[in-house]
Amino acid sequence: MPHRIANVLVQRRRNVRHIIPPSRGYLMNTLLIRARSVARKLGILSQLKAVHSVFQRGYEEHFDTALLAHIQSGDVVWDIGANLGLYTEKFLEKVGRGGAVVAFEPVSDCFAVLRSKFAGKPNVTLEPLALSSSNGMGTMKLAADPLGATHQLVDHNAHPGSEASAQVTVVTADSYVARSRTVPNVIKIDVEGFEYEVFKGMKALLTEPKLRGVFCEMHFALLESRGQMLAPVEIERLLTHAGFEVKYTDSSHIQAIRAS
Repeated sequence: MPHRIANVLVQRRRNVRHIIPPSRGYLMNTLLIRARSVARKLGILSQLKAVHSVFQRGYEEHFDTALLAHIQSGDVVWDIGANLGLYTEKFLEKVGRGGAVVAFEPVSDCFAVLRSKFAGKPNVTLEPLALSSSNGMGTMKLAADPLGATHQLVDHNAHPGSEASAQVTVVTADSYVARSRTVPNVIKIDVEGFEYEVFKGMKALLTEPKLRGVFCEMHFALLESRGQMLAPVEIERLLTHAGFEVKYTDSSHIQAIRAS
């Protein structure tokens, strides 16, 4: 019996080593989510959002600067959640003629804009796909603005309700790499609360030495609404275990750079 208890204690100590504490960015955003909840109850949520948006504009510039600084001439860059191609365009300038950009955008109206904007450019691959944790079909809840950036995938067992929706093809990043035989050097992710599913579908890709950097917008409120409040911690754990150093560039954007 003492030996069994000792073995259990040793195993628990080993498990503790693998627990990654929440980062400062995660803790800050947890507080922000709680503040939003209180503000909603007090009827002042719109004022809180206005104040947050003013500060967020400046913070996003830090994310953009860090992201573009890690892209080199000749790189392959993935734009996951490309929307209308704002980042895709910037990535093309950075990678040059010797590089390539793959833009993933499942919403048909947005994809049509991408196809028109980047027609005739040989180093851009446009994919009408959503990345997730499995391959198949998914339901996209469409925003009121057909060209907006707030369309959302919904859970497989969920129904979008009375809101407009569309069926889209979903694939894992790992299966796409196996099919295309191309490993990205840098990845940008903006998927409106579906971040955890995207990362779960790229576990093999994250171990590829060619992948140097992953940059992601973390939608804390949307993750919480889906019951995934701890998803940011799990994402940090996946990245850290794959050899990346993770930090927040602002209150809702993370950068993960492969440790040298």
